[in-house]
Amino acid sequence: MPRESILRGILAAAVFAGGFSASASAAIIEAFEGVAGFSTFADTGSTVTLSNVPGLSGNALQLTYDMSVGSYAGVTRSYGAQDYAATGANALRFSYRATGPSNTGQISFVDDDDPVTVQADNLVYKFPLATDNAWRQLTVPLTDFITFPLGDLSFNLAGTAKFIFGVTKDNGAAGSGSVFFDAFHLVRVDQATSMIDSSENSIPGCVTNSTLNTCVNERVGPQAIIYFQGGAASGYSAVVSTQIIKGAKNRELKCTLAGGFCGVAEELGGMSVRGNESLRFFAQGIAGSEPLKLEVKDVNNVTFSTNVTGIVALNFTTHTFTFAAIAAAQPTMDLNALKEVVFVFDTAGLQTVHLDDLAVIGPAAAAADLAVVDDFAADLVKTNYVTAAPTQAAVGLSYVNDHTSPGAGADNRVAEIDYTFAVDPSTPFAVAEKALGINLLADPEVRFRFQGDGGNQDLEVKVADADGTVYLKKFAGVTDTNGAWKTTSVPVDQFSFNALGNDALLDLRNITKVDFAVTVGQSASGTLALDTLESVPSVAFQKSSLGSVVTAVSTPFNPFSPNGDGVADSFRLVYTLNQTARVILRLYRLNGSLVKTFDAGDQPAGDHALDWDGLGDDGRRVGNGICLYALEADGVIDGKQTFKEIVGVLR
Repeated sequence: MPRESILRGILAAAVFAGGFSASASAAIIEAFEGVAGFSTFADTGSTVTLSNVPGLSGNALQLTYDMSVGSYAGVTRSYGAQDYAATGANALRFSYRATGPSNTGQISFVDDDDPVTVQADNLVYKFPLATDNAWRQLTVPLTDFITFPLGDLSFNLAGTAKFIFGVTKDNGAAGSGSVFFDAFHLVRVDQATSMIDSSENSIPGCVTNSTLNTCVNERVGPQAIIYFQGGAASGYSAVVSTQIIKGAKNRELKCTLAGGFCGVAEELGGMSVRGNESLRFFAQGIAGSEPLKLEVKDVNNVTFSTNVTGIVALNFTTHTFTFAAIAAAQPTMDLNALKEVVFVFDTAGLQTVHLDDLAVIGPAAAAADLAVVDDFAADLVKTNYVTAAPTQAAVGLSYVNDHTSPGAGADNRVAEIDYTFAVDPSTPFAVAEKALGINLLADPEVRFRFQGDGGNQDLEVKVADADGTVYLKKFAGVTDTNGAWKTTSVPVDQFSFNALGNDALLDLRNITKVDFAVTVGQSASGTLALDTLESVPSVAFQKSSLGSVVTAVSTPFNPFSPNGDGVADSFRLVYTLNQTARVILRLYRLNGSLVKTFDAGDQPAGDHALDWDGLGDDGRRVGNGICLYALEADGVIDGKQTFKEIVGVLR
């Protein structure tokens, strides 16, 4: 049976929600508030321009088109990444509890440089796991994260394509453990502070000099503190407690210079700042210890340099340098990939300075919860997580109910990472990774509003996944609404195959592009305004009043996940017969090839169920994707009736 015939049969039988369901909770994909980020396309001879007009809620995006010549004009936008910079967040808040050996928690964002995680820049935060099984809530400034330069060497928060959480062994222990994560939220906090070097947590007796550099600061890694000198210079950098200082300790930089230079570099490991923060530290010196030179460098060694003055002997003074001023003075500096902060003496004489609490400080701001990265409310089978671990480790991901995490409700769910690290000198990891494209599997209806005038054209909506597979829904003769706003809600199973990517299967968990196109119904010009594109959740599929033989069909687990984890491992088809009938269920791949046949024989009137474990007739388990099923019931009174639908497989 050709794929196109199967699709036409399914689309003819699919549920069509042509109206607006006010009770459905929707996730906004696009508000159409501005024109930025959109691109237009048009057939030869056709034209299209974009503008904003008043919509039902805020602005709408208007296409002004002329198709007197040509057959289509439209607008497209990519959604494979999230613009987390636009949220205004300066911190990530989450909760965790852990059991098992002492290891390292890891949270990562991956930008959109490359679809391969290890070929794109990663923004990473690591923290020691407390393994007492008690919940802890952490609020981590984004400047505490470190950029791992794997793509273009600069993390792009405005193009965040993936989110990762899990465990790494680092210098931890082998064995098995579990870590529970909850409520990853991007937030804004007042004066978010990322400490670089407080001098309070340094290695006891830490001294750096020209032959020994073993000290570390408080950046994730941890990061080194490096003393250096050149020419006729000698000195050291050491943690001391001999001054009237902030806290109990400070860092002493002492140089004797007959010529040359000496200094200390605080490694940042690829810090990413937004530009509205400030670099702040406290300094106290002895007479003659000026000027002290401050340098800020990015990973390309672009350097901002200035003299620090106003250092006095009796008290610590505060010194603040805004990154906005640094960027203005050095426009080529990459604030998304800062390498180090350096303090240098290069003037002859005996010079000593005490430095304390070197930190990046965010601006004063009203606290706010700005965006949910993941709160694990969606069923695991409908999310886009994949797990990863090397050969020295094992990893499992599940969702469990837990109302004991901070701020949780009675029905709260959390993510559980179960891992095992082998006894091995390497650094294994056990993580879960999610692409941040649109998830139409969790919310399997597309809803939008439109208004148009001019020619009564066709309207096409296309959705594409990360590998370029495209599915299409066409609405014939709808664009002239006489100025009235219309709302359309379309189940994703009404979209049909349009273009081949790496395969013909549309990955509903990671939709990366949406197109709207006006196509010729009439050769004319006109306008089409779009407002509030949403994905809408649905209940388990159920359809009744089908016919005289099969009167009702429902699929409580669609998609299903035949991976043996005990959650939705089989596809159950529940159906009601109105009369005795011979029942056969067949499942097909999208290319029309037969996967599995169930011959249930003659069944009496009443409720029945068939269960499929994901194994084909050849004994092999079906891969991820979409299958088509056809339920055939040959009634003793009314003859043969066939019902067709789709089933998603997520292993």
